[in-house]
Amino acid sequence: MMVSATQPADDGASSASTGIGNSAGGTADADLASDASTDEATQQAARIKEARLNARTKTFHWLVFSVVFALLPTLGNATVAALQGESQTLAQLALKGDLYIVCMGLTATSIGQALIRKGEHRKGFIATVSTFNIVLLASVVILSGAQDDPKIDQEMMGRISLSFFVTTVITTAIVTYFCELELPE
Repeated sequence: MMVSATQPADDGASSASTGIGNSAGGTADADLASDASTDEATQQAARIKEARLNARTKTFHWLVFSVVFALLPTLGNATVAALQGESQTLAQLALKGDLYIVCMGLTATSIGQALIRKGEHRKGFIATVSTFNIVLLASVVILSGAQDDPKIDQEMMGRISLSFFVTTVITTAIVTYFCELELPE
């Protein structure tokens, strides 16, 4: 008889402890899942931070090796003019340095980069900026052909050249950054 009296008591205690154990185990499992998702979120944030740093680094390299080197003819003209004692405005230097050709090269490269990019991140934004770059490229081609016309004010053409160059650098830098930004999925 004792065995049968203890048997139900053990089952009840065991059921109660199992229920408590499941409850505590469920909380422990939830804590582990929460820690895992927090850890995953931290790792994802670290990967995104690293991707942004890599994109900024690549954009900086693009700025140095594409833009600065493309400006060397303009800087050379400025140096020669300074050594000869000539005083030239920035617009005159911009026109002599053929910034229209530099703009064409930078813009065409940016459009090509946007076309061959692999990622889906900000695809619509890049398409919009690239469409603007196509219009910019067409305008630069027309203006570069008109710069040699003797009827056109050369000072004005130099200022336009300079403004198109600044616009080109900004828009192509944006496309370069977002094309180089490889966010983890």
